[in-house]
Amino acid sequence: GRQESKCPYPTPAKPVKENQIGDPVKWVQWHLARKGYMKESEIDGVFALRLFCIVCGFQRKNGLDVDGVVGAITRAALEK
Repeated sequence: GRQESKCPYPTPAKPVKENQIGDPVKWVQWHLARKGYMKESEIDGVFALRLFCIVCGFQRKNGLDVDGVVGAITRAALEK
């Protein structure tokens, strides 16, 4: 069977949003890649416009407020 991988990045303590860089952004990208919203090779820790659009698409698809910010509610949806 497929190996369940665990996220190698720490769960962000604060909302993750545009223009941030680092592990919190990688956490978001890792979960989006796991769900097929982006490629694993795109995990670069940079919250640019493309990631903003991907987050908005994820929020729209999951009935969340579409603001492009990964706060507690979007984070919980990503972890599912």
